[in-house]
Amino acid sequence: MKYTIQKSLLDRKLIPRLIAAVVLSAVCSGHIRADSKLEANELKLRLKPEQCIAMRQGKDCYTDIEINWIATQAGHYCLFSSQQTHALQCWDSSSKGTFTEEIVSKTDVQLHLKRSDKDGVIVSRKLKVVWVYKKKSRSRLSWRMF
Repeated sequence: MKYTIQKSLLDRKLIPRLIAAVVLSAVCSGHIRADSKLEANELKLRLKPEQCIAMRQGKDCYTDIEINWIATQAGHYCLFSSQQTHALQCWDSSSKGTFTEEIVSKTDVQLHLKRSDKDGVIVSRKLKVVWVYKKKSRSRLSWRMF
C-alpha cells in the first residue's frame, strides 16, 4: 500500500514536468510558434541570411541579403544600414516590404528600420561576418632555425 502512494506522488510531480519539457522543445524547434500574431503597433523584420562568411579573418565577405518586414500600421518606413548614412530604401503608406541587395563587408552590418514620423529605430537586425580561417598571427618574414 505504501508503494502505491509513493508512486502516485511521483507521477503527479513527473507528468507536469514531462508535459512542460515536451511543449518547450516543440516551441524551441519551431513546431509551435509562440509569437504567431502581431501585437498592436508591432513591427517584425526578418533578415536572410543572418551570417556572411569570408574565407579569412579581415577579408571581405560577399552575400545577397533579403529583408522582409511587416507592421500592424501602414506608414512611411525607411531601411538604413550601418555602412551608409542615407536610406537604402523607403516605403510610403505601406505595412510590409521587401528589400534585396548584395552586401560586401569586413565587419558586422547593422540594419535598422525607422518610421519617418517617429524618432529612433523601430527594429534592427545584425548581419554577422564570420570567417573560415583565422588571420595568421606570425609574420611571414620570421626566421626559422629548424
